[in-house]
Amino acid sequence: AMHFLSVGEFNAYLPLRFDDKVSNIHEQFPLDQETTTELARQLGYRIFANGEKTMTTDLLVELVSGEYIAFSIKANKDAVDPAKHRRTTEKQYIEMLYWKTKDIPWKLVFSQDLDRRKASNIRNCASFWNINSVSTKEELFRHLIINRKISVDLSRRIDFTAEAEKYIPDNAFERLMAKKQ
Repeated sequence: AMHFLSVGEFNAYLPLRFDDKVSNIHEQFPLDQETTTELARQLGYRIFANGEKTMTTDLLVELVSGEYIAFSIKANKDAVDPAKHRRTTEKQYIEMLYWKTKDIPWKLVFSQDLDRRKASNIRNCASFWNINSVSTKEELFRHLIINRKISVDLSRRIDFTAEAEKYIPDNAFERLMAKKQ
């Protein structure tokens, strides 16, 4: 089970999970404490939680190619404004340098820049991943989307009921429901 610390992390996770190029996503991935402590010392920064806690990266994404990308998710640019949030900025810098030492790309993503509509549409389809959870045409339409059997623009507002009527003939739906029983 995934445990997100923010809605922004969840909204970033959903499109990544739905991406065919992604094989795995590690949430709140722990960073090596010795490395982050050494980076903090080199920079003259206070050591994270006095060395009693481990820094984490919000999302470490493993691609099917075997490459990784690390993501830090913040609400908005103001969250990393050094004049207002010096300590947060320092921790972000340590995190960025940490991934640089591993030759893994690191991206700072702002929740305000995420496609919330796409995340919402994916979330609305996800509970119908399994065909056994389907009992209506609308649910079947959601099942087909989340299993990538049909392609729709998830960045737009979707009227799932109307789209289901358009895509799924009555006889096909009835045959499917009969097979389930």
